[in-house]
Amino acid sequence: MEMVELTQSELQAHGSQPSGRLRVAGLHGLVQTDFPSLLSEFLTLYPDVHIDLQLGNRVVDLVEEGVDVALRFGRIGDENLIVRRLQRVELTLCATPSYWAKRGMPKTPDDMRRHDVLTYSLCPGSPHLPFEVDGEPYNLPIYGRMDANDSSALIAAALAGIGAVCVPALLAQPYTERGSLVPVLKEFMPRDIWLYAAYSQRRHNSAALRALLELLEVRMRDGAHGAPA
Repeated sequence: MEMVELTQSELQAHGSQPSGRLRVAGLHGLVQTDFPSLLSEFLTLYPDVHIDLQLGNRVVDLVEEGVDVALRFGRIGDENLIVRRLQRVELTLCATPSYWAKRGMPKTPDDMRRHDVLTYSLCPGSPHLPFEVDGEPYNLPIYGRMDANDSSALIAAALAGIGAVCVPALLAQPYTERGSLVPVLKEFMPRDIWLYAAYSQRRHNSAALRALLELLEVRMRDGAHGAPA
């Protein structure tokens, strides 16, 4: 909370309190995390702020669409934006027990070359799985049996036995805990995947946005789970 208190002190010193409308763009999967409760906490702290939350999995143009801040999974390549790292995201590669029994349980990342994989259509380039081998990123080209722009559709297909899926661990947790989906290759999952907040320098001049970013950074840093896509 030290950062939040520092931000509040700075705002008071400038004679400005967070107020006005904030347009926030985020992934659909954020509704399955603590993010909605964090927004409620923010609105309680700053009653003069109005949040306009836009959920979707497409990449938005912040300037053209008047978005103050976008929360995204992975890295953001637009050099005109400022990117703040919020929370580390754990990934899980999983499929049904019957799928693994039929197709074989992989022991190494390269074993996934012979498997059907369900992938995100928004990921750039050809279908691949992100691994980490000997501390280095290893993107494995795979055969994508199905792609979608939302993880819920991919998980549903995985539960139907269509293939394996790689999603944020928090989304797969209800199914892995009861054994409907079985994780594999845990030791090869990447460790440097994050949920980021992206915004323009001009937007950051808003006292409301500065306060929101500080609260999210503190709360998500202290949180235990990864954020979904």
